[in-house]
Amino acid sequence: MSNTVLLPYAIGFSLSNPDSTPHKTFTYYLTDFLNVDCEFNDFFNGYYEYEDHVYEEASNTMMLQCLTDLSIMAQGYTIYVHNLAGFDSLFLLKPLTTVFGDYDLISDRSRDVISITLPGPIIIKDSCRILTASLKTLSNMYDVAIKKGEFDHASVTFKNIVDIQKENKLLGSHDS
Repeated sequence: MSNTVLLPYAIGFSLSNPDSTPHKTFTYYLTDFLNVDCEFNDFFNGYYEYEDHVYEEASNTMMLQCLTDLSIMAQGYTIYVHNLAGFDSLFLLKPLTTVFGDYDLISDRSRDVISITLPGPIIIKDSCRILTASLKTLSNMYDVAIKKGEFDHASVTFKNIVDIQKENKLLGSHDS
């Protein structure tokens, strides 16, 4: 993966409804959407690299699959994305159009996204508008069991993504 292209390499959502089904989390990783046709040892020892366009296609497919699943499973939900107005909205707007067609977007004067209303209806809101601290600070304030870790996104490599995915599966990620 080149150092000049920024691509989503993981995306997910959690659904929780206290009146019905148990909490479910769905995660999607770039590695799940690459066609890996190489020897296992070569792959994990970093001897295998793709052209950037292959990563871009896999990333786009990953985003579309997540949002398609969201369109089916999250009807009637309000989903909160922390700091939606920041970097995340740049990656979401185009795939949202592909999956949902037209949608309503509310932004402030500086064009930061406040909320998105999708057909279904599914409402996506920026939780930073309600809870203005960082996720790390909020997790300490509310003493949540699983804290947000620190992650240097600029140092992501394909091997890092594979390692993160393997670690999540070993730790019992709630993927469904």
